Amino acid sequence: MDKTRRYYNKAIECYQNGYIETAIEFCEKSISYDIKNKASLDLKGILYYLKGDISGAKALWRLSERENNDSVAKKYLEGIENDEKRLELYVKAIGLIQEVKINEALKLLITCADSDFNSINVNNYLSICYMKTGEFDIAIECVEKVLSIDVKNEIAIDNRKNLIKYGVIKGKKAYGKVICVFGVICVAILLIFIFKPIKNTKNDLKVTRSSQINKASAKITKPKINKKSDNKAVQVQFPGVDFKNVLVNKDFEKLYDYCEKWKDQKLEPSDKTLVTQGINLLTSDGATYFYKSGTAFYSNKDYNNSVIEYLKAYEYGTSSYLLPHIIYFMANSYQELNDYNNALKYYGVYDTSYSKGDYEETVLYQMAIMSRDKNDEVAKRYATKLVDNYPKSIYNNSNIQSIINSNN
Repeated sequence: MDKTRRYYNKAIECYQNGYIETAIEFCEKSISYDIKNKASLDLKGILYYLKGDISGAKALWRLSERENNDSVAKKYLEGIENDEKRLELYVKAIGLIQEVKINEALKLLITCADSDFNSINVNNYLSICYMKTGEFDIAIECVEKVLSIDVKNEIAIDNRKNLIKYGVIKGKKAYGKVICVFGVICVAILLIFIFKPIKNTKNDLKVTRSSQINKASAKITKPKINKKSDNKAVQVQFPGVDFKNVLVNKDFEKLYDYCEKWKDQKLEPSDKTLVTQGINLLTSDGATYFYKSGTAFYSNKDYNNSVIEYLKAYEYGTSSYLLPHIIYFMANSYQELNDYNNALKYYGVYDTSYSKGDYEETVLYQMAIMSRDKNDEVAKRYATKLVDNYPKSIYNNSNIQSIINSNN
């Protein structure tokens, strides 16, 4: 077998196994021995096409068409104008992402995905957008599409790591343990630095969280009191049997209501033990349940209910590795509801406790934008922090520069 054929076969093998850059190298070696090799020219053009290098792909296919009267290359070139339009849409979508107009960017990227052109970049940014909208299942599909073409793609690898952190992809056990330890450390920072100005005790923190959930949902009620005709108050009897069934069945919604209702009441030791078991179950498994429930509402743009569920997850998730995600999506839900005070509050919680976290760039951008009409200096502080810490961020746009340069 001649060298040009041998290198072409190696290029095909690498391409099929997701090593696109190595495949390109073997194509180049093949072409170096025979510049008119139709198969290698076409394959290299396809690889450039997938990477979004439309000029490179066109040049290769034109060469093959001219030198080999290549009908396959001619067919590729016939649809290139549509792909050039898709490239314009892709560039526009990136601009929209920079302006945090995620839904508008998604529409353009979905159109771009109708073709295999620029598939790597399009699916990378589709994945990023879907993660920001909480549509994790689709984000996974986009990540896997990229990794099937380019197993070493850094953006896709980072996106996959983020999806593991979100709990929607099962990662290595050791990795999960690292995340959990990190979460515990960050929670300690959260309790020390964020909630100290509000209340200094653990009980006060729980009261604050519970009161916010009560405001957000009419379904979360306080213990009812029955009054006899002599005006003496009698407490409702503790539902021991039903409480046990709720524990066994892991009915987290009902368990949450029961624990909120009875945790501060004077109870018999056996009943108190059941409440403690309920609180322990909510802490160990309930936070994950409420986070997933909140994300389901978030994906359907039901932000009122997503806030309710995220607040429950926040109350019982202080030791969960999901805590930074809970805080971020809760803040974002408030923002979607135009409740900017609460949005800023929880973005602030995230910024203080997870300043190296996955959402920090977005958090700083949102805080800068939302603060500019309230306090120019605060807005400028967040904008400057964004530029200083993430100079190459997609959020370092004209909005941020205008905030930094204001009153200068």
